[in-house]
Amino acid sequence: MPGRVLTTPEADADLAAAFDWYEAHRAGLGSDFLAEVAAVFSYLEGFPEAHAAVRGETRRTMVHRFPYGVFYIIDRDSVAVTGVLQDSDDPFRGRKIRRARRQLTQLCPAIGLASCHGLARRTDRGSMN
Repeated sequence: MPGRVLTTPEADADLAAAFDWYEAHRAGLGSDFLAEVAAVFSYLEGFPEAHAAVRGETRRTMVHRFPYGVFYIIDRDSVAVTGVLQDSDDPFRGRKIRRARRQLTQLCPAIGLASCHGLARRTDRGSMN
């Protein structure tokens, strides 16, 4: 069972950018963010399989108190954190929006609407918040 949590250079850059952003908004908030991320890393050391895969072998868990997800892959002897992204930067989000638009487009004629074009565009904007 993996024990060590390792971060990729991309994940390190994500953490540094988030830390800087939070510190610029309130002194000490960046440190609070890093403490919450450290708690996630500590949890992943013991329970890396607690979270479902979101795509392929990539899994995601959320950071408590902050809208960030930790993306990781379980290796034979470690957990590799590949990214720490704000929830709105979810790399699989575009696919979710396209799927929702497709479902909406199929639903509109079934309920008597001639077109869902405007409705689908509002759905896209609403999901970005």
